[in-house]
Amino acid sequence: MTIFDPAVLARRLDELNEQLSAPGFWDDPRRAAVVSADQARTQRKLDTYRRLEGEIGDLPTLLEMVGEDDAMLPEADASITALEAEIARLQEQALFSGEYDGGGSESYAGSSSTSTLTPGGGGGSSSTTGQSARNGAQAIGRNDPCPCGSGKKYKRCHGLAA
Repeated sequence: MTIFDPAVLARRLDELNEQLSAPGFWDDPRRAAVVSADQARTQRKLDTYRRLEGEIGDLPTLLEMVGEDDAMLPEADASITALEAEIARLQEQALFSGEYDGGGSESYAGSSSTSTLTPGGGGGSSSTTGQSARNGAQAIGRNDPCPCGSGKKYKRCHGLAA
């Protein structure tokens, strides 16, 4: 998903909000953390797009005011500089939004092999299914990225509470 497509972001946000309000959704806290973090990220992206769209839409009026009153030039210059900086930041963010770049939920969700600790000591690997023998939920290893999308290891994020 590209961060500059408001229609896609709005549809995704609707889907995530629907999931968040589904009965029984919060029964699986790990899945809830992933979806909730994805919803918050998607909402921020859409809000940023809409804010920038409004600010860019205001530029012709601001430039017209500068044409009528040179005293408005510093304000216009500051607005344009801030917009350029924000757009540059978003472009850089888009460059680093691939599968292995952010530790976001989209890079974690496709994982098919997870390292786990097994009873009796030693590490094991639950491959292909990623299922925990105890409760049927996807196992998250201590050193895996936290599914909340923070980019931290699970053991240093939500694993502290487990």
